[in-house]
Amino acid sequence: MEQNVVAFSKAKTKKRSTDLFVRELTPCPRDIDAYWKIAFGENLHRFVSFLEARSPSEAERRITEAFKNRYETMYGLFKKNRLIGVFSVNDGAINGQKIAEMHYFIAEKFQRRGYCTEGIRLLSVMLSDTYDFFIFSIRNENISSKCVQEKLGSVKVGGTKNYTYYKLQIVS
Repeated sequence: MEQNVVAFSKAKTKKRSTDLFVRELTPCPRDIDAYWKIAFGENLHRFVSFLEARSPSEAERRITEAFKNRYETMYGLFKKNRLIGVFSVNDGAINGQKIAEMHYFIAEKFQRRGYCTEGIRLLSVMLSDTYDFFIFSIRNENISSKCVQEKLGSVKVGGTKNYTYYKLQIVS
């Protein structure tokens, strides 16, 4: 089911699709608390280093450092003002084209409902003036993420023993 995407800000800080929207996360207590809740409360993503923190203060320090990293921007996917997923975007360039390597996760309670696919679509519209395409590194055993890439129309561009790489062209 294709949904219309409507811009809510001229500064491109939010993109909204019905009750879903994406916005850049900041190192403020509200975003850190929301991130902590979905990351630790629902045992999400074992590959992101700051999720291995032993205490809320250590996690806050690591998350704040990640937010301040100028090569990585974190966006939250919200459903009715509740953070349900996070997208990490890393800047890069290949042959003069601006690329973004993207990593993502959705809270376990909201997985398998199309939210990840819709979040990537919203981000591609929001960031269409900034990047030419997205690159995704998907672990080979992560069948769900491979399905997301197929739904988006991403092209498989290579792989290794552990990862398959996909490219999603961004249309302005």
